[in-house]
Amino acid sequence: MSLALASKSRVYAFAMHLHNRDLVSEESATRALDNHTAAFWSTAAVTNDPLWIMLNEANAKGGITKAWQVIRDEYNPVHSTETLAVLNCILPLNDQGARDLAAAYRALGSFISPAELSRRTERIEMALHLSPVEAGKELEAAHG
Repeated sequence: MSLALASKSRVYAFAMHLHNRDLVSEESATRALDNHTAAFWSTAAVTNDPLWIMLNEANAKGGITKAWQVIRDEYNPVHSTETLAVLNCILPLNDQGARDLAAAYRALGSFISPAELSRRTERIEMALHLSPVEAGKELEAAHG
């Protein structure tokens, strides 16, 4: 399986099994994984617009704190994404994402190690029995 298909399959598996499919968000997370920059997904429903806007910006800009700045400057949101509750919904998809998420926690005065944040994602993958190979087959079947 190519790197691009593996990335897309992994993101698709999270989206399908967490019931939060969103093509724009799936593409932004896949692109971040393929570019080896900080990449994220969430356990939250897609209806949590501020969180998903922030995640898409984080995937595009290479990090959560960069995304917070974009949101403050461009969106002027009613609800802040700079909260522990938001960070607690985020799944880092790679080491860069885990390090960046840990830095975001520190910016809010909390500490969770990158290793623990990576384990958060691993626990979800194990609990949902996510397999990028199986997700790739599902993805191919869904898109013919």
